[in-house]
Amino acid sequence: MAHVLGTRVIAEGVETEAEFLVCRDLGCDLMQGYFIARPTTHMAELQPAYPHVDGGGVRRHSSTLDSILIRKEIEQLPAVRESDDLDAVFDHFRLNPRQPFFPVLNANGEPRGILPEYHVKEMIYHPFGRDLLKNRIYQRRISHFVTPAPIADLDTPADEMLKIFAGMDGSDCVILTENMRYAGILSAASLLKIINEKQLKTAQEQNPLTGLPGNRAIRDYVQHAILDGDETRYFCYCDFDDFKPFNDTYGFQKGDLAITLFAALLRRHFIGEEKFLGHVGGDDFFVGASGLDEEEIRAVLLRLINEFRPDVRQLYSPEHQSAGCISGYGRDGSARDFPLMRCSIAVLTLPEGFILSDSQTVSKRIAEIKARAKASKDGLVVELLDGR
Repeated sequence: MAHVLGTRVIAEGVETEAEFLVCRDLGCDLMQGYFIARPTTHMAELQPAYPHVDGGGVRRHSSTLDSILIRKEIEQLPAVRESDDLDAVFDHFRLNPRQPFFPVLNANGEPRGILPEYHVKEMIYHPFGRDLLKNRIYQRRISHFVTPAPIADLDTPADEMLKIFAGMDGSDCVILTENMRYAGILSAASLLKIINEKQLKTAQEQNPLTGLPGNRAIRDYVQHAILDGDETRYFCYCDFDDFKPFNDTYGFQKGDLAITLFAALLRRHFIGEEKFLGHVGGDDFFVGASGLDEEEIRAVLLRLINEFRPDVRQLYSPEHQSAGCISGYGRDGSARDFPLMRCSIAVLTLPEGFILSDSQTVSKRIAEIKARAKASKDGLVVELLDGR
């Protein structure tokens, strides 16, 4: 919100490296606290750079689909400064006759809005307009002609950027910033193109069998969720147990039936904006959820597991159903009997107020929980990640 309003964000009381990294990745422009330096009254003790944070204050570029598309469409218009002479503005419009406006920056390179051509045209076309603008008594500077424009960080999601743009009726563009400094602009046409390309990319990356979002969408969801500490978040990794011998015995067509059956159950049990469903590939699925307590998430996941077991059992032959097992080969190539298929679910919980900067931590912890879920009696293990 602060960046949209063109305001700097200063994080105070940054005392640990973890706090510094989180504030950096959230896009804070400035930081103060014991981790950076202790307070001092001696100017000589102040350093131009501090080795333990030098270079760390620059935010890492996001690799989300939105960020890639936005950086592809950004237009780096030349900008004018609030302190520039009005003659400089006239030169800009004269050298760029097709450009109806230019961004205006303050002395720090931060955007203040745009200067539309029509604001100065009425003065230029007046018989004495140009002379009047130059008159020191009249004292009209560039800042008098600035029109507000929506301002957004480069890593702002495209959907949010569209809302910002729509909220400022009649705006010519969105001014983009990086670390609060001017980076370029997005026109209305470019923004609509980004939204359209995003929808096409998302459709292309959906799993063709289940129609659920694929790995890029899952990564984007996790990256966004770990930085949003407003609610408790649950990352659920679903994997079929003993799927390989079933697939080997009955063929890929029956295997696909088991996968689509589980996808249908997921859609039935998880409905609403605070739920995200993804298909990692094969028999691996991902569920992201928030706005629930642990008892509620356990209940819905156990219902999912318990409903999948009898439904998928119907895909086996009567002989295998009666025996309760199937002969096949394990991943190590050894022949043995395997129980009928079920789903196991590993759940990593991020509590309210806890923010994480590295999504790799989520992947690593889920992989550890996954092995315990497969070995558990009911197929469900829920673990809390709170940094302790």
